[in-house]
Amino acid sequence: MLLSPAQTGVTFANTITTNDSFNIQSNVYIYNGAGVAAEDVDNDGLPDLFFSGNMVSSRLYLNKGHMQFEDITERAGVKTNRWCTGATMVDINNDGLLDIYVSVSGPGAGSKGADRANLLFINNGDHTFTEAARQYGVADTGFTTHAVFLDYNGDGYLDLFLLNNSPQDFARGAADLHPLGVRSESSEGWNTLYRNNGNGTFTDVSREAGILRQIGYGLGVVVADVNRDGRPDIYVSNDVSPNDVLYINTGHAARRRRAAQAHERLPHLRPPQRPAAPRFS
Repeated sequence: MLLSPAQTGVTFANTITTNDSFNIQSNVYIYNGAGVAAEDVDNDGLPDLFFSGNMVSSRLYLNKGHMQFEDITERAGVKTNRWCTGATMVDINNDGLLDIYVSVSGPGAGSKGADRANLLFINNGDHTFTEAARQYGVADTGFTTHAVFLDYNGDGYLDLFLLNNSPQDFARGAADLHPLGVRSESSEGWNTLYRNNGNGTFTDVSREAGILRQIGYGLGVVVADVNRDGRPDIYVSNDVSPNDVLYINTGHAARRRRAAQAHERLPHLRPPQRPAAPRFS
């Protein structure tokens, strides 16, 4: 049965307003859309809805039961004024409450980094949230399409992988001889892996983990144990001409962590040596 906004209370519309200077010709990603996350933010057993908005504010709807929702955006403190492209719910601080990570891109290649900083709304447990992306070190200023959380190194903390795109490098009909397709020269478009340090902060470990540089036309990302070895792998689907990318988790990060822990317990052991291979291959 199709229910109307008047019946459900869900009135969000990701309205895009174009003109002579802002349109599909000036911004190829203008109609890529935003994102939605459906999870229980207040632990009442009912899935709530968070919609991210491009030219309109993101909205949070509280599930009141019987397919009735209440818009609590303003009083919850999650109103946005950025070009938001994705929403991911995760208990980032392990307090039993789901927080909201919002991916942000720019309204065109000329947007400023500060306007593209991703957002992290920490759940206060009283239907209000506090934005703390910079405090956690995840206010990334790239052109983010979406974000996924995974424990890539097996330390029990959820790490963050950001899928980015490259409007600054996009050219219609562009082609070159780079083996991975049209390369992204702008670091703002490169995918990024942040390690959760377990103390409320994150560190960019993209290079040491083997995340490819100069690949940044991402449209989709999924985490799965592709080879069934017990470790999460990452699959990235790309737009334009770059090939899709499958990152196989080699497990080197987990082994290095265990070696470091053993070294801490037994001071007479030699420090663990970093293996030459990346953590993803």
